Amino acid sequence: MTYQEFVNKYNGVGTDYDGVAGVQCVDLIKLYLNKVFGLNPGAWGNAYEYYANWTAYTTELQKNFNRIANTPDFIPIKGDIMVWNTNVGGGYGHVAICTGEGDTSYFYSYEQNSNGHNEPMMKIRHNYTNVYGVLRAKDQSKITGSGGGSGTTPLTMGTLWVDNDIYIFNQNLKIYSSTSMSTQVGTVNKGEQRKFVSFVIKNSNTFGKMQDGNYIIVSNGGNITVNAYGTVNCDVLNVRKSSSTSSAIVGTVSYGTKLLFTKENKDWAYAPSVGGWLYLGYIKG
Repeated sequence: MTYQEFVNKYNGVGTDYDGVAGVQCVDLIKLYLNKVFGLNPGAWGNAYEYYANWTAYTTELQKNFNRIANTPDFIPIKGDIMVWNTNVGGGYGHVAICTGEGDTSYFYSYEQNSNGHNEPMMKIRHNYTNVYGVLRAKDQSKITGSGGGSGTTPLTMGTLWVDNDIYIFNQNLKIYSSTSMSTQVGTVNKGEQRKFVSFVIKNSNTFGKMQDGNYIIVSNGGNITVNAYGTVNCDVLNVRKSSSTSSAIVGTVSYGTKLLFTKENKDWAYAPSVGGWLYLGYIKG
């Protein structure tokens, strides 16, 4: 059963998976883990413990999920299991299944017992107050239904910077006549669009060359100054804590996933929506 099949079948239904205390938030998560991931959850404690007592469930949760903390630039993706701390739920915490909708200020999730009265599964909007973070499935095919794959062989190579593509600026910038930046010839404002015919790397800057021959910095010391998007171009791509193949894996993304990148470091780029770095050899611009 995929994520969407699960939602279609159980949305609006109240489930008491373990037969204890009626319809609780953890019952929905146990049902989700069973139906979508083939796990058999037992007496795994209260809602907050799914995140706080992570080491207690090594053989099940740690084997199949990565734990990702809530940070100011974090955005959950579809299928993530969101966990709240003991400041909610009368000290028991809360837990829900993210829909993938939202930004850094809000998100939507499916959950049970949303108001403490045994409510059935329903879609709720939240902010990030008292959120620990999420558990993210290592095998995202369980969410997308797209099949597995190791992601070890790229279909094609690509980067963030694509000739003759249009980019939107996320800040005000100067326009220079050359990459030496000795002569300023204009400015662009946040929200403006420009097409770049080619790109030049000089020192720690990446310059975009426009059709009129002038240049704008599109990446300054690793901070991207335009809204740069890329699409995952392999079956499953690892998301890493830092820009290195030796860094810890904090999640995965599947083929066709479109991501916004906000930082780069040589052959790597950072996507806030998945909370980590991705190798650009597997990203198509």
